Amino acid sequence: MPQSTTPPVGVQEPVLRVQMDEGIVTLTLNRPAKLNSLAPELGCRLADAWEQMAADPAVRVVIVTGAGDRAFCTGADLGRLIPLFTGARPAQDEWDQRLQSDPRLLDKALLRRTDYTVPVIAAVHGVALGGGIQIALGADSRIVAPDGLCGSAACGLSANSSSHAPSCGSVRRPCTSPDRYVICSARYSPAAAGIIVRSSQPNNS
Repeated sequence: MPQSTTPPVGVQEPVLRVQMDEGIVTLTLNRPAKLNSLAPELGCRLADAWEQMAADPAVRVVIVTGAGDRAFCTGADLGRLIPLFTGARPAQDEWDQRLQSDPRLLDKALLRRTDYTVPVIAAVHGVALGGGIQIALGADSRIVAPDGLCGSAACGLSANSSSHAPSCGSVRRPCTSPDRYVICSARYSPAAAGIIVRSSQPNNS
């Protein structure tokens, strides 16, 4: 598993930061200026990271989170992906080419699968929309910060909606042990988005 390092001055930050410490891997979606939306490079790198971690016996658990203080992930970068998939713009780099040749990479990036065996924790703060909700649903546990706001714009859902529609393409992996649950301290309860198993309010004492 690659270790995360701080890039030299003048070198662009990676769109996906990977840190490993004693078997605990932290994946940080690192496009805070774009609310950590999934452009082609981030989508491909995230899909690759899930595969690499599943194949690494040293990995015990994965935490996925977003950089910055505004968003966990707001789903696909539609300004980049829709023109690519509709042919309105040509592939401009290797990441565009990979997505064009295998669109299922986005499904892998969003954990739309039921056979992933590595325990995953989604640490959600700020906004989680669309594909961000799908990543959270694909995790085994979700920890939501007090500023967490979860919903799916594609389904017309917000944190105070009554359900989460499976037809949006999300896959929620079944809990396989009693300790896999959600810890929620959010002001806007993601329970309404259909992703809460158990909630815990912050202790203000």
